[in-house]
Amino acid sequence: MGKTLLYYHRRDLRLHDNKVIQQLVERQGEYTSFVPIYIFPAHQIEVSPFLKQEVTKNPEKRGEVRGRFGAWRCGQFRLKFLCDAIWDLKQSYKSKGADLIITAGRSEKIIPQIVELLQSKDEQVELWYQEEYTTEEIREQNRLRKALPKDIVVKSVEENTLIERDQLKFPIEKLPNFYTEFRKKQEPLDYVRKPYDAPSKLPPPPTIDLSFQNDYLVPEDKAKALHQLLEPVGGDIEVPEHSAHPMQGGETNALKRLDFYLSGGKQAPATTYKQTRNQLLGHAYSTKLSAFLAIGCLSAKLIHHRLLQLEQEYELEGNPSTYWIRFELLWRDYFKFIGLKFGHHLFTKEGLKRKAIEYEWKGADTVEAERWKRGETGVGMVDAAMREMNHTGYMSNRARQIAASFLCKDLDVDWRVGAEYFEMQLIDHDATSNWGNWQYQAGVGNDPRGSRRFNPAKQAHDYDPKGEFIKLWVPELREVKDKMGWTYMWTINERVRDKLNLSDHPGCVDPIKGLCAEQEKPHNPKFHGHNNGGHRQNNGHGHGTDDNQQFKRKARRGQGRPRRGEGGRLELDSSAPSINGKAADQQVA
Repeated sequence: MGKTLLYYHRRDLRLHDNKVIQQLVERQGEYTSFVPIYIFPAHQIEVSPFLKQEVTKNPEKRGEVRGRFGAWRCGQFRLKFLCDAIWDLKQSYKSKGADLIITAGRSEKIIPQIVELLQSKDEQVELWYQEEYTTEEIREQNRLRKALPKDIVVKSVEENTLIERDQLKFPIEKLPNFYTEFRKKQEPLDYVRKPYDAPSKLPPPPTIDLSFQNDYLVPEDKAKALHQLLEPVGGDIEVPEHSAHPMQGGETNALKRLDFYLSGGKQAPATTYKQTRNQLLGHAYSTKLSAFLAIGCLSAKLIHHRLLQLEQEYELEGNPSTYWIRFELLWRDYFKFIGLKFGHHLFTKEGLKRKAIEYEWKGADTVEAERWKRGETGVGMVDAAMREMNHTGYMSNRARQIAASFLCKDLDVDWRVGAEYFEMQLIDHDATSNWGNWQYQAGVGNDPRGSRRFNPAKQAHDYDPKGEFIKLWVPELREVKDKMGWTYMWTINERVRDKLNLSDHPGCVDPIKGLCAEQEKPHNPKFHGHNNGGHRQNNGHGHGTDDNQQFKRKARRGQGRPRRGEGGRLELDSSAPSINGKAADQQVA
């Protein structure tokens, strides 16, 4: 009789700092075989292309995995990054003497079959998996446990956070509703354990046949599998060379990126992160570790201890940039624990505050929502941010806040439309961080000031003063010389529009302005746009040729109307979240 460790991979696609793998190292010789498995989740990813031919004839097997507002649960860029990671993990396993089973479907139907096959050959079986903290994943865990034989040993681990649940200074139900209180109690982080090394060797697969009944068949070849997965959600993709996130997925690439960002001693990119993190161009201005963290290709504990090593070796203790990376890792943890505390409220319209909404938000089928998604509003910073995400699967943290604020606070579109769209598009989608940050921007989450708004013009002035980011992703604006022109397209005068073939551009003649309409009136006296109450007359300011001082004045001017149901004036600019009056970002990105 042998003993098999069956490991169900979820968002823990790595060998380093892996508690389950560490069991095999510490209890070497106890397990005679090892079966790691990854299952493309049929309730979260459109896996119908993997259906076997005899199954495709059944219409009940061919659903579409979309969210409430119609977006795919997992889009093209996330799928590619995920496949990179899965096949990279498979290769790593093979180099250690093991192998990864890759399949699709539902864990509660597949894993019990594997257990029964092993037990039929007198194998003792232990099932291990990583715990998740969000409602959908918890329900899956419960379904799986219920479907398993009663005599199997089932163990779960927590390995997706920097600090672990038993290291919290509060019980989950008493977790503070605001980050500052949480952070102050948890710091300093001198109790974070050291990461485990990747193993040099692993137990082999069992010798018995593990063929199980399943409606899905995943190709062995990554390229073929990816091509099939991409077909229903938009087809094959090609990421532009100028993408700020050119990295592929997988543990191998995650460790390379970490080495790059923390190498160079006092000149390492990590040492200037706080000063550069709000830049918009290039790949080195921020860590770009969030996508690897989201699916577990990289351990937060490893990042923390590598930062400590950098600080100690080069006398960088107290460096604000290395601290800020750690600060944002803790933000990530906080959102995960918030998800555990509030459960399904992380995804409801009323949010964590659970207060009735006193006004009606617009839906996903409105022109405002559709033009926002396509990056065709006429607001340069918003359009550039959305097009970057649509073409690469990446958007910087600064740009996310601007785009989210514009949708919620300017256009009055339901915040869940944006959260769902980001979930589909972003390669670094993490449920608690994404939906928690959207609630924060919408004023229904754990933001102590629910009325904050980002002024797109001021943001452009502060973070893209030459319009380089805007012109990169909105190429029709590359020849526009006037700052207000690339900031608000409708301010471009008619002569310039004609010269640049912009006369019929929707951003010029039919923009989606939101509150920006109150900061700069259009130059076309016949213009009739959205959200501005009807026709506007020429403002007489000279066809959009404002000098720099006029631009600054108009960009910073506070003319936002109060939100319906809120008494105070909108905050026109703030770098959320605010910690002791200082700006703080919300995730490592």
